[in-house]
Amino acid sequence: MKKWLLTGVIALSAQIAYAEGIQDNDVYLYPHYTNYKYDTLVGTSIKDNDGFGITMGTNFDENWGVEISWDEIKSATKSGLDIKTRLFQLNSTYTFDIDSKFKPFLIAGIGNTSNTFDVHPTYIADGTSANFGVGFKVAVTSNLEFRADVRDVHTFDNKTDDVMTTVGFNLHLSNSTPPSDSDGDGVYDDGDRCPATPTGAAVDSSGCELDSDADGVANSQDKCPTTPTGVAVDARGCALDTDGDGVVDHLDKCPDTPKGALVDENGCRKMLTEAVSIKLALTFDTNKADIKPEFIDQIAKVAKFMTEYPDTTVVIEGHTDSTGAAKYNKSLSQKRAQAVADSLVNEHHVAANRVSAVGYGEEKPIADNNTADGRKANRRVVAQISTTVTKPEEK
Repeated sequence: MKKWLLTGVIALSAQIAYAEGIQDNDVYLYPHYTNYKYDTLVGTSIKDNDGFGITMGTNFDENWGVEISWDEIKSATKSGLDIKTRLFQLNSTYTFDIDSKFKPFLIAGIGNTSNTFDVHPTYIADGTSANFGVGFKVAVTSNLEFRADVRDVHTFDNKTDDVMTTVGFNLHLSNSTPPSDSDGDGVYDDGDRCPATPTGAAVDSSGCELDSDADGVANSQDKCPTTPTGVAVDARGCALDTDGDGVVDHLDKCPDTPKGALVDENGCRKMLTEAVSIKLALTFDTNKADIKPEFIDQIAKVAKFMTEYPDTTVVIEGHTDSTGAAKYNKSLSQKRAQAVADSLVNEHHVAANRVSAVGYGEEKPIADNNTADGRKANRRVVAQISTTVTKPEEK
């Protein structure tokens, strides 16, 4: 058994030497307090079991390391016998989350454990042992770590399983120069993916500024820090408003409103509804159906109105005074109305199906047919066109 232990010591010593040869910037000492819980010790009842130890180690890559340690525990039985336990160990360690301040690790190795009584110094022989356990390290400064671990210590010769706990500080001897942190964000340059973050900016574990709404604009520059996921934003981190109407694109149901237009909460133009109309009033000479020149412009305005509002239609009404036979007057009034209708259709190109003519003869006078002025007023053609239109509200 001792030959096997010696072989292990030589192998691990060579590993330490090799590790220091390839990376000599992380040698550390671990002075520590040790607490030792005995599995069994020849039937004695242990009262005290505290001690101290010293460990020297090195890391030969980012995760793996080797250590050599010495621990001495002074205990006593309830009957007053003093016991001294010494442990010599060669261990390997594997550390997780090396870029974090809190680093859990595993530890395992082989060694020699000896227990002696003050009255029988050789009562219990030295024994080959193996140990394994878990622990953690917490960075205090760039070269100092708080450390604690707990291990099971199995002694092969005595077939015991003791529990060993250590607490202390790792002092890194050759890493006294603090790692560089150029932007002062708490993430060292060798692990900082964003090495020029503004002073005081909150960063993640890789040293990049936080972007809470994941819009590609860091929190310190984001004027709209709660934009919904997937919404396109500008350089300020605010949702785009392409047509500049005050309603952002992802809420804008009318994304192409003219600049300056009044819009509602959906980004659509505010509309007004109003009634529009135009009147037509022509008079005719006695027994005539010819349109007088002074009324040509009036007919043109009616045509323009109907072109502007293509859903409108018109009924042209023809009238006469009471001079002559009623049947003749009926025919004459129809000719007067038709003359105006033909002008709208033929000269101003209003669709024929939108224009109709009706003659009422002398049935609907608007003045006294016993006077010249009254009869003149009754010799007429009239029409009124009305419609309702909806148009954008203006500022």
